[in-house]
Amino acid sequence: MPTRNQTPDELKNLSLFQLIKYAIRSETCMEHVKSMTPKRPMKFIIECKSSWFTLRIFQGEQPEFSCILSEDVKIHADKMEKSSEKTKQMNFNGQPVLIKIDKDNHIYTYWDSPIKGLCFLLDYFSELFDSPPIYKFEITGSTVADRKKITTWIKNKRASKVEHIYVYMSVSVHLSTKELTSILGKVKPTAALDLLSKINADFRYKLPRNLKTFSCLSSNWLTKEDVMKMNYELIEINVEKFSYQDLSDFATKCIEGGLPALQHCFIEAKDLKRNFKIIADGIKYDRTWSKLDVRVERRKYTRFSYHVNGIYDYERADGKTVTICASEGRNKHCVLHLYVWTK
Repeated sequence: MPTRNQTPDELKNLSLFQLIKYAIRSETCMEHVKSMTPKRPMKFIIECKSSWFTLRIFQGEQPEFSCILSEDVKIHADKMEKSSEKTKQMNFNGQPVLIKIDKDNHIYTYWDSPIKGLCFLLDYFSELFDSPPIYKFEITGSTVADRKKITTWIKNKRASKVEHIYVYMSVSVHLSTKELTSILGKVKPTAALDLLSKINADFRYKLPRNLKTFSCLSSNWLTKEDVMKMNYELIEINVEKFSYQDLSDFATKCIEGGLPALQHCFIEAKDLKRNFKIIADGIKYDRTWSKLDVRVERRKYTRFSYHVNGIYDYERADGKTVTICASEGRNKHCVLHLYVWTK
């Protein structure tokens, strides 16, 4: 941590971790960072864990074709009883906060109420870095009351906008329809939405049209009409009460150019057995055997890489090829795996 006040030129050369450590030395140091020009473009990631919270701050834009962030700093809000003898009291804009600065860009803060600590940290770093937009809001735990406080903060302080919402809860602790409706009513995804928890069949939600990716592993609330409107780059969903012809109709719409944004989709029909020929026979366009065999690397907003092994190719009017692919590792049910590419 810098031991003296830094000049404007020196501040420009500090890493993000060094800059944050300098800012929390005193209110004067905070003002030095706030007055830096030009401003560094920052983004927030808010993570709700089982009993603690993490605010991740990174600078710049995440590359479109990468899942790796630029340098990021992780500031954790945890329970006071988890503090140790290695902690010290630092000044966050006049507020004394018990912290421990660790290697690998981690800062641990300790509070009687971790959720109040997180909201304080959000306010502090919003003031420090000129209200960065929220890149990702990740829910994997915490309580209903705590989740409500965070979503209310996002609604009030960021006009509900979040690039990427990621919800993953254990099978034993799933979100109620009422709470999930409330969360998505307060927080609006602008690019990506992952709903990877059990969702009740009575859930209703009008999907945003401007998403790039959408995944939902408990999709019994989705209708065929909902699915046919999904003009997203990547779709990964499970569906129920779908026929082979329903899957053929979706593929046909893609082949006809009705889903111009679609690049890759996995639609798993839980009521059907695996049979690619039936799907292909329901498509009234000529097909050829595919020789496609590529690996699609993980990229922005996605969770993992894909292996694409083609079965049937369909040529589209815009020069692109729509391929029905095998679904490796997904043999339990019938999966419509489409990949759109240019030869």
